[in-house]
Amino acid sequence: MDYLDPQKKKQKRRKLMVGYALLSVVIALATVLLVYVSRGFYVDSEGTVIQNGLMYIDTEPVSADVYLNGEKQSGKTDARLVVPEGNYSIELKRAGYWPWQRSVRLDGGSLRRLTYVRLVPESLSQKQYLNLPAAPDVVSQSDDGRWLLLMYNKTPGEAHVVDLRSGTPRLVDVPFPAEIATQLQDGVWGSVQWADDNKTFLAAYSSGSTTTHVLADRTDPEQTVTLRDSIPLVSFTSATLHDGKRDRVYLHDADESVLYTANVTSGESAVLIEGVIEFAATGRDTVLYVTDALSSDGTVEVRLRERDDERSVIRTGLQESDTYLLDVGSRDDSPVVAISSPAEDRVIVYDDPRAAISSSSISDIPVPTTVMRIADPQQLMLSDDASAVIARGGDSFTSHEFTEDRTYAYSLNVLGQDIASIESFDWVDNRYMTLRTDTSHYFADFTGDNTHAVVDTVGALPLVFDDRRERIISVETRDSGAARLVETSLLAPDQ
Repeated sequence: MDYLDPQKKKQKRRKLMVGYALLSVVIALATVLLVYVSRGFYVDSEGTVIQNGLMYIDTEPVSADVYLNGEKQSGKTDARLVVPEGNYSIELKRAGYWPWQRSVRLDGGSLRRLTYVRLVPESLSQKQYLNLPAAPDVVSQSDDGRWLLLMYNKTPGEAHVVDLRSGTPRLVDVPFPAEIATQLQDGVWGSVQWADDNKTFLAAYSSGSTTTHVLADRTDPEQTVTLRDSIPLVSFTSATLHDGKRDRVYLHDADESVLYTANVTSGESAVLIEGVIEFAATGRDTVLYVTDALSSDGTVEVRLRERDDERSVIRTGLQESDTYLLDVGSRDDSPVVAISSPAEDRVIVYDDPRAAISSSSISDIPVPTTVMRIADPQQLMLSDDASAVIARGGDSFTSHEFTEDRTYAYSLNVLGQDIASIESFDWVDNRYMTLRTDTSHYFADFTGDNTHAVVDTVGALPLVFDDRRERIISVETRDSGAARLVETSLLAPDQ
């Protein structure tokens, strides 16, 4: 009997051990193989190891065909594609719309999200939306996208709002109290900022060297006040809502370089920072500001003050200029900062500068995330979610995408024709922008791709969109002097 033979028992035990060892090797190899496969690795027909990446491609409207390097993919948008790493020319097509195109680099094991694509109809249809008593001088939209505010220089004591969600649009009067209306004479309306209640807005009315800041309630004229009457003990040259709250403001005295905070309801105010030349603010008491308090001749410093009252120096030796371009936002509860002195022909960008300061053992000043070169910068703006930044200098643009750590520099053109005399741009939905010339408004991706003319320009008035970005509301004037709001559909006729 074999099990009683010591030699045969030893041979059997040896075979089992060899078998277990081989099984362990197979399991280990399979595990490694599964890990590599799960990370997108595979071997092509020539024996080369290649790693896949993942693309998410969404469009508005949906159901566009997807082409990668000219080859049509199965399925339509919204699409999830697992493809080998490499360079791709992406084209999205849907009947009735201009093709959307962009070239991207997909690294192995990475994810690229193209989830912001707005397809533009080849033929834009318009219809009358609402007749107006006169062409407005200011058009502003509430933060929730619902309310359209119209203001007039010739009749500054009244304004109108339109409910863009109403099936029957109409003008609703927003009258100002008589004692305020009498203060508004022979001037022009300027900037407008909405509070987060979407009822209150802060508007500046300039007449000569005097600026009156009106804090108005579109639903209740009795709540409308001027900041100078409500906060009489502070001298200031400009005002900004504090964190979007209807009763809190930043007041800046540019003559004395002092920044105050104030409560409109109580009239109380306090010095927040001294030595402030210019500033920008975002939520949670975060202020980015330029100061010459400790700078040498011909330069200034840029500092960041956060809610814990820390005042971190972000930049020293910034070349002095007549104006500065500043913006600050928040992403993942961390500050994102963009700074430019037009004298330097560049934009300096920091993604979470406080983390860069705390992680450095050799400097108390953060290293920039990127420096974007652009001649004579005139506009600088972070997207609402602080995921990207755009700067404009004349007709040239540069942008940076934080999630992909990519910078783009470009001039814009439509069908091979350069767009000239650009006056301004604005963000829409964090990934594309509108821009205005003296004749037309345009759409363009923040990377400079897919530019299309959409509507004619009337003065300096901006484009306004409905909640779903499916239509544009714009102003149209006539030779008779009459004006109206016009609706331009962003859906092809078959939608």
